[in-house]
Amino acid sequence: MSKTSTTVKKVLLSLLPPFSVQIAVLAAWYLLAKHEVFPPTLLIPPQQVWLTIKDLWDTGDLTTHLGWSLRRVGLGYTIGVTAGILVGTALGSSRKIETWFGPTLDIFKQVPVFAWAPMMILFFGIQESSKLAFIAVACFYPVLLNTCQGVRSVQKKFLEVGESFGLTRREIFRRIVVPSALPPVLTGLRQSIALAWMAVVSAELLGADSGIGYFMTYSRQLFQMDGVIAGFLLVGALGVVTNALFGALEKWLVPWTREIA
Repeated sequence: MSKTSTTVKKVLLSLLPPFSVQIAVLAAWYLLAKHEVFPPTLLIPPQQVWLTIKDLWDTGDLTTHLGWSLRRVGLGYTIGVTAGILVGTALGSSRKIETWFGPTLDIFKQVPVFAWAPMMILFFGIQESSKLAFIAVACFYPVLLNTCQGVRSVQKKFLEVGESFGLTRREIFRRIVVPSALPPVLTGLRQSIALAWMAVVSAELLGADSGIGYFMTYSRQLFQMDGVIAGFLLVGALGVVTNALFGALEKWLVPWTREIA
């Protein structure tokens, strides 16, 4: 057997487990809808949901709602992870800062993400700012905790070696601390993007006039379950794609972690 055919076989075998489960779920969905195990108005056949997605694409509604959701995720995610990296670096670098601000941050960390929604609406109304703030809060803590852990995990002997070579504090941070803390930070970034999608749908469900969450709410009000299921599947697909992109980015930026594993 040639090397190429062996490689292709390995790839196909690696794809078999996840795709077999997805095919089984799709088949079960089709059969349940066909035999009307649930009311036809609730469980829409997969082929009808596909036609709904196609119609949304043809009319441009899909790109419009996706565009708004992507914009909110992008802005809220950027704000949240930037704040998380900065605060996490400060806490991980200074025991004094951790002593002052750590307990307060721990208190707010215990508050579930979705419990922040009423506060955001009270302070910012139902405008874009409240949605961005809600997404930012959802993304903040995973990055904060992973960044703080990454900075603290830098071995003291590495810092001492840097000092013995006459490196400045800025050079030590750039050449030693950042590479050591990067894997946990990337893990936090990856966790946060999943939370960002959850948060944006929740924010749009509460109050919006655009976005995937709004489209799902509007479809539910009209009892168009094909639209609700279509939105559900689209959010899931977007989450899978963004998670895969972050996984590839992680392998590219920190290839040594893959080698160690």
